[in-house]
Amino acid sequence: MINVAEDKTDLQVLFKPLSNNEYKLRPYQKSKVYGTIRKSWLRVYAVRITSDLFVITGGAIKLTRTMEERDHTKDQLRRISKARNYLKEQGFSERDLENLETE
Repeated sequence: MINVAEDKTDLQVLFKPLSNNEYKLRPYQKSKVYGTIRKSWLRVYAVRITSDLFVITGGAIKLTRTMEERDHTKDQLRRISKARNYLKEQGFSERDLENLETE
């Protein structure tokens, strides 16, 4: 992730929709990132705000086919849902970050 960020490449190159059934990128989308060369067991979970702005909500080692099969990955599902709902309710956007930088 650091290499991509330093190369000024959009983070959406790394982050994929959390659900394998989603093909369209959208704001407040639950997302995941894992190894770029091969799928690794380590996952980082985030909520997409824009193409290069994500709010990281956590991470886990995923050894099962679905996240619902293990308590620690179910916890990550709860976290990402809670964060997504909060960000949507607040109407959080990239503009909010620009306002913070000028204060």
